[in-house]
Amino acid sequence: MRLLKHQGPRLLPILAFCALSIQACESQAAGNRPEDDGALTGRPVLVLAAASLSDAFEDLATAYSRAHPGAQVAFAFDGSQRLRVQLEHGAEADVFASADWRQMRAAEKAGVLAGEPRSFASNRLVFLLHRDTRFLPPDAEDSSPPASQAEVNRLISEIASPGTKIVVALEESPVGQYTDELLDNMNSDPNFGQRFAVGLSSNIVSRETNVRGVVQKVALGEADAGIAYRTDAMAPQVASRVVAVEPPEHLNVTADYPIAALSDTVQVDQFIGFVLSAEGQSILGRHGFGPPQP
Repeated sequence: MRLLKHQGPRLLPILAFCALSIQACESQAAGNRPEDDGALTGRPVLVLAAASLSDAFEDLATAYSRAHPGAQVAFAFDGSQRLRVQLEHGAEADVFASADWRQMRAAEKAGVLAGEPRSFASNRLVFLLHRDTRFLPPDAEDSSPPASQAEVNRLISEIASPGTKIVVALEESPVGQYTDELLDNMNSDPNFGQRFAVGLSSNIVSRETNVRGVVQKVALGEADAGIAYRTDAMAPQVASRVVAVEPPEHLNVTADYPIAALSDTVQVDQFIGFVLSAEGQSILGRHGFGPPQP
């Protein structure tokens, strides 16, 4: 059986920059497609997914293995823009889960999709502070965010003060695009304004290829603050070392995540169906993702 749609290298171009993790996920062969003959041969369904999905998708794969005995799923996580470029250069995979529609539409235009993309989750941005930053009260005992809106605005404004080290994602990445939208909104708000936007921009010391790079630098104390997804601040490996401060609701932006098939097999349909199912949505919700956008 042939699991993949496209000719060319399947994993090597991706592994040059992605960490691949394989979950043994089981799935019953169904239907009459020719691809089904090899459902239990151990060939994984390869899912290229935005870096911000890594924890949630690993947990989702565990649940998927219980629901579908027999098949395997492999994940390659990175910035959606890098995954899309790999697909356009011939790398073969079975599913693409992007952190925005911009990358998905570009993949669609390039002719690499085998099915109609669908929204499956949403996310929000946060300002991420290292818990030992000078902006937080010295008597803070945990990583809880400030309670009052006035304190939230004060903390966010402090990020733009001279000497602060800020890390953000590259502008071509989805989180980089969302970051630009957020800063544009804040630039026009009287509580922040152009002075805030200019100050924050001048404090940027690094631009990362994906959101996990942003989170890692803040968690390690290599930067005072960054802009990331709310879900990344909840990751167990960093939650005790960072404080997530949400921008005012009317200024924040919503990240919309689409998913699409890259090859036409029953196993691909089953995986995407599981992501969209009530159980899949519940798992994503436990990791802080919101429902898909209408």
